[in-house]
Amino acid sequence: MMDRERRTLYIIFAIVVALIAPIIVLFTPFTIGMIFYDHADKIVFLPLPSSLAVYSSAFIAVAASLVAMYFIKKKGFKIALSIFTIIAFLFLFVSGTKNYIYIDNEFIESSHWLKGKKQYAWDEIVQLDLTKKTNGREREDHIIFTFSDQYTLPILVDGLVDYKIERQIVNRVQQLNVSVNHIVVEE
Repeated sequence: MMDRERRTLYIIFAIVVALIAPIIVLFTPFTIGMIFYDHADKIVFLPLPSSLAVYSSAFIAVAASLVAMYFIKKKGFKIALSIFTIIAFLFLFVSGTKNYIYIDNEFIESSHWLKGKKQYAWDEIVQLDLTKKTNGREREDHIIFTFSDQYTLPILVDGLVDYKIERQIVNRVQQLNVSVNHIVVEE
């Protein structure tokens, strides 16, 4: 009976992980931004929405392995699964921290956990597009940077990028005599 009660702890821990995970997933990108990217030269730090999926997958891996441990009876398999889960969790969680766009007074940095990191100086911008797309009552605004190597970096203006930050970006680009295109699309 004691062994069954101990095995039940795996299910309880899986439920606890499933309940706590959404809170950690939602607050981690902003915590990372405040700890590592909050400098005097910062214009804006934007965690990419895909980072939430990566963080979530880390917690799903933990919860799934805890449920699997409930059914595994051999101690060697449990230890191997525990080690694999810890490595997978750390890999996924750290990978999630690498999904962001950071705009500084000196440079613009785009990082994606699969594509790597790209960093550009402001003078490498050849064009800036400000798109305002309306569809009935809905509106979707983007800032699109085009760099000298033809790399385009779109930023969804939603919540974190307000008018003040948008003006800072536009003013900085206009100081460099880069063309700023205002594009309005109505559907």
